[in-house]
Amino acid sequence: MRQALEDIGVFKSLFSEIAHAGWSDEELLAPAAWSRADNPKKPGGLFMVRLRSGLNPPESYYNLPCPHCGMMGGEHASDCSQRYITGPYASFVKH
Repeated sequence: MRQALEDIGVFKSLFSEIAHAGWSDEELLAPAAWSRADNPKKPGGLFMVRLRSGLNPPESYYNLPCPHCGMMGGEHASDCSQRYITGPYASFVKH
């Protein structure tokens, strides 16, 4: 979990604050993915604001990441083969 938080830019000095929040790993990964999707340049700061405010991410961020590109929240990388099959345009794609 520490590595995932470091990867989005959360400072190590904030880990004790995060631990005291009492959230499970799943509960921390969802807002981390949500913050990365909303602010890809500085997701760590947004993550901390949301954690401190007690904001909960949309339910889609609690789902497993895409097995092809690793993105969460129903989002896919631009080169992901699942981008239009499961994304917002899925209903327009014919199988």
